[in-house]
Amino acid sequence: MFENISMVKNDEEDIEDYVINKEQIAWLASEINQLDDIYKAVLELKYVNEFTDDEIATFLKIKKKTVQMRLYRAKIMLRKRLGEQGYER
Repeated sequence: MFENISMVKNDEEDIEDYVINKEQIAWLASEINQLDDIYKAVLELKYVNEFTDDEIATFLKIKKKTVQMRLYRAKIMLRKRLGEQGYER
């Protein structure tokens, strides 16, 4: 009897974690959409399409160093926005 109660509790925690993660992903997507297109493009190609920096550079016809700098700057901007919203590492 008590085993079922712990299973229900675990299911509730899983559902809660799922909802929280989904909200965080939606918020992050919203923040990314507010970035300039040059930053959105490299983030999407890197983390959604899983391209390498070299592939992104070739695709966008820019230097690899430019890709790396845009990724770096995009992460800084997102980290700053996370901090402003109260999210910490």
